[in-house]
Amino acid sequence: MARSWTWTETDAAISEPIRAWLPERVFDIHAHLYRTADLTLAKASLFAEGPPAVTIEVWREHTERQLGAGRVVGGLFFPMPLAKPDQVDANNAFLVDQLKGAPESRGLLLVHPESCRDRIAEALAGDVVAGFKVYHTYSRDRPTFEASPASFLPEWAWQLADAHRSVITLHIVKRRALADPGNQAYLRDRCRQYPGAKLILAHAARGFH
Repeated sequence: MARSWTWTETDAAISEPIRAWLPERVFDIHAHLYRTADLTLAKASLFAEGPPAVTIEVWREHTERQLGAGRVVGGLFFPMPLAKPDQVDANNAFLVDQLKGAPESRGLLLVHPESCRDRIAEALAGDVVAGFKVYHTYSRDRPTFEASPASFLPEWAWQLADAHRSVITLHIVKRRALADPGNQAYLRDRCRQYPGAKLILAHAARGFH
């Protein structure tokens, strides 16, 4: 796993031809900022074996190795959903602090069913927060990988996103992902009910093979 943080000759060989067809300016729409001290980690994991703080500077260093110096102009950042509920506020605070010096970038707050709506709404009123990131591990359903989005995406998050025309980045689960009838019905219903919300289905709605 430690090799994941090491730039190798193989990485360079793969990256070089990719750069030829990328645009001159790239905006990274799915990137994570975090401190390992704010997460609950297994000892043998990519995150535990990486730097103790993944800042915007660390993100830029590693992405520019792949894409070329000066090409990455900004990002849409959010915390890693590897924090217990009582650790989430610290993760969000670190994210917001990082974004204060990055006017070209924006952030999504990590939100779960026990999050404080008023605190989230206050942060959303600022200049750096563009919406929310939610994740199935905060569902009370078991196993969480079969959880309905409604069990980990609070209804008030939809309401705030609709009112502020903000983003919700949703990593859908269940075995059939976007082909699951329950997921389809939920997404259609909420998008019709809250047309101002901008829904992003992470990782191509889990449509990759």
